[in-house]
Order: sequence, then C-alpha cells, then structure tokens
Amino acid sequence: VDEPAFRSTTLMGRPWPPPPSERPARPWRRADARARTERDALRAEAAAGLSQELQGRDSGVVICAQLWAMELLTEVDTSGWPVIGQYHSSFEAAAGGRDLGRITSLYPDIARFLLLTPQDAERFRRLGMNNTGWMPNPLAVWPADPATPERSRTVLYLGRLSPEKGPGFLLDAWESIADRHPDWTLRLVGSGPDEAKIRARVDRMAAAGTSVVLDPPVEIGRAHV
Repeated sequence: VDEPAFRSTTLMGRPWPPPPSERPARPWRRADARARTERDALRAEAAAGLSQELQGRDSGVVICAQLWAMELLTEVDTSGWPVIGQYHSSFEAAAGGRDLGRITSLYPDIARFLLLTPQDAERFRRLGMNNTGWMPNPLAVWPADPATPERSRTVLYLGRLSPEKGPGFLLDAWESIADRHPDWTLRLVGSGPDEAKIRARVDRMAAAGTSVVLDPPVEIGRAHV
C-alpha cells in the first residue's frame, strides 16, 4: 500500500531466533543458553520500545491479538490504555493444550476479552472471567448465486488438520447434508496432526457415496497452500 492509513513500528531489531536444534532445550547446552539470552534481550527491547510508544502518546486502546504478545504486554506500563485481548481458537483447543492456564492468568483483568463465538465466551465466563465478549473473524460474504453452472460446486477447506481448526466438525456438517446436495463436493486441502484420522474418515465417507476428498498441501510459487 503506497499510502497506508496507519503507521507500523517494529519493536525488535532482528528476527526472533528459531530453536537451536530439534532436541529438547537443556540449560547447560551452550547453543540453548545463547538462544535463551538472545530471546530475553529481544523481549526486553520490545517491551522498552512499546512502553516508549505508549508513554509518548495520548491515551488510547491497545488491541492484543496473540497470547505471546499478551505475555509481553505484562512487562509494559499500559496505564491509561484500556486493553482488548483476543483469542482466535476455541475453548476446547485452549483446554486441550497449554493455552488455558496462560489465558486465565493473563486476561481476567483487562478491559475486554474477545472470543470467536458466544459459546466460547460463555465457557470462559464460567471460569470467572466476567470481561468476555465475542467477535467472529471477518469473512467475505457468499456470492449472490454460488451455484451457477459456471462455478465449480465445491466447498473448499484450506488449513491445518488439527483439533483447534475443527475439520471434524466440518465433516459432521457435510455428512448431514451431502445426500441433499449430491452435485456438490467437499474438498479438504491440508496436513497436520489429525491427518491420519481425517483421511480415514474421508475414505469411509467416500466409500459410502459421500462426495468428499482430501488432498495434501501444494506449493504455488513461494506460497504453501
């Protein structure tokens, strides 16, 4: 964009370092110790830079869209700046991993904690988080007539095959309506930890006559789709 409507600031002077090896980190390994020191320095640099940004301006609103960024925000003075935090996965995904503990320690005292669905907001509210609300991801509206002969009658899923993405729910929905729309196909493109389970289910559904296929990711130029 030649003339963006907003200004962006990079808070770290260099990229966040990758893990030093595929092995679990060990404090006594020199490479792991160096990476930990570098990460600590970058966090301190980012926190100092953000504190300077906020202190140099009139009060406003901080919108934090990531758990990792919220952890960094705890090291920043946000006085006079209401904080809106977002979580872009489901309650089940948080509870099934390590996110739930991080969320319940980071989000209860901010001005507003936004989830993707009212059901997720209610689940977190039951944990005592009375600042919850919900706002769905912005999605393009459907075409006025998606089923014209010129268009492929395909519902396409592009994404990771993992619990937080919910491909199993999509298969549940497709299984319930596919017999009423035999000229439509559900095509899933992706890979991930649930790939074997999803592939086995797709194969069973296809064998039963449901129009559904699973394809691996493909490389298009430099993009991984």
